[in-house]
Amino acid sequence: MATGMQRQKAAKNWIGDAVKREGRVRKYLGVAKGEKIPMAELDNAIRDLKSRKDKDPSLLAALQLAKRFKKPGGI
Repeated sequence: MATGMQRQKAAKNWIGDAVKREGRVRKYLGVAKGEKIPMAELDNAIRDLKSRKDKDPSLLAALQLAKRFKKPGGI
């Protein structure tokens, strides 16, 4: 059973567990490390991926998480 301290640590560091493959979105979009990813580019990538027959659900989730991180007041 988790103690209160363990739960606090897990709640504080949940983001590290949410991002499984660091740099995956940048690689997919072709954006170099250190450059900002435009919101429009994320929107287009999500729209394109949803319309494809051979969708990769984990890549779609990664794109949506990246979009959520960029929103003001997001995560």
